[in-house]
Amino acid sequence: LNDTASASSTSVMLQDTVRMAAYRSGVPLATAAVKKAAAAQPGRSGVVWLDIGCGHNLPLTQLVLESGDAEHVHAIEGNDVAYPHMDRLLASKDTLRRRVTVHRALSTDVNLDFDARGDALIHEL
Repeated sequence: LNDTASASSTSVMLQDTVRMAAYRSGVPLATAAVKKAAAAQPGRSGVVWLDIGCGHNLPLTQLVLESGDAEHVHAIEGNDVAYPHMDRLLASKDTLRRRVTVHRALSTDVNLDFDARGDALIHEL
């Protein structure tokens, strides 16, 4: 994807109020479903999420963090055109910088340590 296509697809997604409302209502349900199991793991205080194909604005990553029970988000993006914008966004928001790890690769190329594996996954189809 080029920069224009990447920005356009994110913009379309954010303007789709029905889709975003579904994510907003679904994230707390998913979090509640896995929270007890996640908290039972040593050293964990919340749910670790994987956001596959996070996009340059990290919209679903931010939504997951805003839900309240996300300990950390592994944001995975394989489109190198998105990286400069993601870097600026992360630099401008301390919460993102502290609680998000960006993996600059295709999801099939990301290897997480056992302790860093996600409890829940979010993805925009």
